[in-house]
Amino acid sequence: MRKLIFLLVFLLAVPCVFAGEMPEGYYTTANGKSDSILKSTLRQIIRAHTVLSYGSGEGSSWYCFYYSDRDTATGLCMDMYCDDWKPFTTPGAVVSGCNIEHSFAKSWWGGANNDAYKDCYHLNPSNITANSARSNYPLGVPTQDFKDPSTTGSLRIGKRYSEEYGTYHYVFEPKDEYKGDFARAYFYMATCYGDELTWRKDNPDVGSYYAMRSPTDNDAYLEFLDWEIDVLLAWHRQDPVSIKEINRADAVNNFQNNRNPFIDYPCLVEYIWGNRKGENVDFSRLMSSLDVAFLGCEDKSGCDCTITVPTLTLPQKNTEIELGNTTVDSKRSTTLTIKGELLTEDITLSISGVNAEYFTVSPTTVSAAQALEGYNVTVSYLPMQLGEHSAILTITSSEFTAVPVTLSGSCIFSALEATEITKNSFKANWTNAGVSDYTLNVFTQTMTGKEPTTFYSESFEAGQGDFTIDDKKIPEELSYIWKWDSQYGMKASAFLNQVAYESESWLISPEINLQNAVSAKLTFRHARRFGDLSHLSVKISDDNGINWTNLTIANWPDGSNWNFLASGDVILDAYIGKTVKIAFVYTSTTSGAATWEIKNFVVDGEKSALAKTLITGFPKLVSNVQNYVVTGLTPKTNYFYTVTPAGFAQSNEISVTTLAENETMIDYVETNSLVYYKAGDMLHVLNIEPETIVKVFDCTGRLVESRNHCASEEVFTLPKGVYLFKALNNGRTQSFKIVY
Repeated sequence: MRKLIFLLVFLLAVPCVFAGEMPEGYYTTANGKSDSILKSTLRQIIRAHTVLSYGSGEGSSWYCFYYSDRDTATGLCMDMYCDDWKPFTTPGAVVSGCNIEHSFAKSWWGGANNDAYKDCYHLNPSNITANSARSNYPLGVPTQDFKDPSTTGSLRIGKRYSEEYGTYHYVFEPKDEYKGDFARAYFYMATCYGDELTWRKDNPDVGSYYAMRSPTDNDAYLEFLDWEIDVLLAWHRQDPVSIKEINRADAVNNFQNNRNPFIDYPCLVEYIWGNRKGENVDFSRLMSSLDVAFLGCEDKSGCDCTITVPTLTLPQKNTEIELGNTTVDSKRSTTLTIKGELLTEDITLSISGVNAEYFTVSPTTVSAAQALEGYNVTVSYLPMQLGEHSAILTITSSEFTAVPVTLSGSCIFSALEATEITKNSFKANWTNAGVSDYTLNVFTQTMTGKEPTTFYSESFEAGQGDFTIDDKKIPEELSYIWKWDSQYGMKASAFLNQVAYESESWLISPEINLQNAVSAKLTFRHARRFGDLSHLSVKISDDNGINWTNLTIANWPDGSNWNFLASGDVILDAYIGKTVKIAFVYTSTTSGAATWEIKNFVVDGEKSALAKTLITGFPKLVSNVQNYVVTGLTPKTNYFYTVTPAGFAQSNEISVTTLAENETMIDYVETNSLVYYKAGDMLHVLNIEPETIVKVFDCTGRLVESRNHCASEEVFTLPKGVYLFKALNNGRTQSFKIVY
């Protein structure tokens, strides 16, 4: 299902950009090329990509898998190695019972932790048992000596006879519906990395020995031996590119910023390995899988695909349009392209469903001539009541089957930032909720003492939780260092089959907020057996993992038994007022590798206890208005307010500080105004005066970030959208709006 997400701000219609779309002219330099020159040109196009970290956590393989391999209908991991799919939990977390499988086995190039090792176009979430059974075997069709199917998941694993070597060797065969997926991943890897990696031919226990060419072989650019090419070509042709594969490639592209050319243009396989070798490719004659007509063609080779019946090509069936958040009586609009081929009859558009009255489309009729050229209609959302709303836009014609498009939007209520602030008053503001009465509450907050609290805890009884794993160095013989165990919690080891391996792997907590802490300490229980204690450490960072400091742990297991030992209190008072991450760092050498087990992780202590004091006369029923001037206040005092629409929940809380005596609310003059610029996904704000508070609000007035005691330059990372930045310093305010 293709989902179109429109972030619409105020009355502006924001144009749609499809995530994962192929950039215009992406393959231009490959046009007119053939054979090895075509392959090396494609490599130049796709090789310079963003490399994700291997393992779990933000920006990692598992983070990508959450978006590339999760069935959005069920939340399950679409495991191509096993039919027993397991659920994803959160982005970046490891799926229970699964690990990361290199479909193009890492041992084929010696197992170096290079870019190929981390490339998600050939990495897959895999059932651990099936992954282990697959070993480093190449793709193929086994004929004898099959492995026990209870250990191979949905794979068939057995031996085939090698005429090249006169012996039998193991291969693995995926299910029919995945054969093309694997083949195109192999073609991608051979193209992206074939010129820089040497395939191992020195050991018959490594699958590349039987499947890959040597650099000195004839036509070495083909990478695969002829028998393997025959298998891959057959599977590529029998199992053409599917919507699942297209969606997965788009998701990987969103993270790696490169494409798999053999998914985008399946026919390219034929020009390098197949029946079009020796021919110069002409992209104008190829059909891309991203063309909306591709999935409707009988011939999905991409070499020729001609539409022969009237067809609606845009939008696709079951497209979803999310018009985003708005407020009562505030319209959000976007455009939707209606396009088709071989049409002769008019197209009708209608809206139905439970909230149809809040959505409109204009016009409601598109002529055949307009649709043949591509015609934009306007879809609008104008809610009159708070809540989540949806409807169905149906596109019909006598010439094709009706195409439904799901429309959705959210009507929300928010308290907005105060304006017209003086030493004795301010104006409270809020959005329209479509009701006749609002209750405004104004109060102060006073610290009355302190109270015990738990800032964060994770027992590891049910899984890895929100912790992430950063495998900084992992040997090819191991699939993981840290692993969750239902009995022992999080367990780290680089010892396998009586061999110790050199490694380094970090188990990292999520951010732990100590902003309101009065005191804080860390405790956990751990067990250790074997290895050198100096290879284990616990670290803390207060700058989101840029810099780390060792924590002193009072109690360490002596390594002679498996008994769990309490760590003792690790005092964190030096980090009060900050947000921290804590990491358990495991290292090992070939001389020794410990086993380290962690459970019952707790950061607790005391926080400030706050008491609310209501301002005289509040809460107050203020009737049907969207602002109210609050008077009779004390200068230089911090106040808070909330607004509750009749029949609905209370709003967010807004903080406002009245001005001091003899101060006025003025804007900065141009000479000391804020300066900002965008660099990639980051927004840099400069020229900030000392002791300035910077607050960031989204288009609905919701406070999304607040920073105190800012440096002269602050860097913000925010989702795409429209934001209001406010800088407050000694009663002075400067604001600017940015489309980010």
